[in-house]
Amino acid sequence: MTKIDYERTYTLAEIAKKMKRPRTTLQSWKNQFYEFLPSVGRGRNMRYEEVALEVFSIIERMKEAGEPPERIREVLQNSAPIRTIDDVPNDVMPKPIVNTRIDGYEAFFKEIQRQNQLLIEQNESFHKQNQERKKEYEKLKEQLNNIQETNETSKEHMLQQENRRDERLMKTMKEMMEQKQKPGFWSRLFATRKENDPETEQTLR
Repeated sequence: MTKIDYERTYTLAEIAKKMKRPRTTLQSWKNQFYEFLPSVGRGRNMRYEEVALEVFSIIERMKEAGEPPERIREVLQNSAPIRTIDDVPNDVMPKPIVNTRIDGYEAFFKEIQRQNQLLIEQNESFHKQNQERKKEYEKLKEQLNNIQETNETSKEHMLQQENRRDERLMKTMKEMMEQKQKPGFWSRLFATRKENDPETEQTLR
């Protein structure tokens, strides 16, 4: 039996202060994952071994990563099986049996960081592709507008040509009609003689 090393144990409030988290948050995490948190004593006298800080830190990081409780429990079970010992006198206790594999934690979180980095790179790649596609769309849209404007211009030009052609045709037809209504050469000639020679007109009578 050894005396409790209180300098290396903490209350839940002290851990919350160290982690800059509300005590109620840590209380919730403690209720969810109590079997993985090495502790001594019970009730108000419960204190947590220093390794519990690492466990709380892992829970915190996985919570921030959006991992569900089932996944957090699975990681804790595979990486840090811990037995807690309570119901012992306040001043004497055996050291808790703690099997922690901090290297496993670090490797796990490095893998999470690597996966997050891959996701970031993929998102950046998708964003870049979307920007390029957007530029292509704008370019195609501009080309289509140019084609439509060209078609409108060509259509207007054709209408103008047709109008000018119709105007020329109408003018030609009008000139032809006017030409038909004019007397012929011989008619004009005899009409002139009649006007100048009354005797001829009398003789003809």
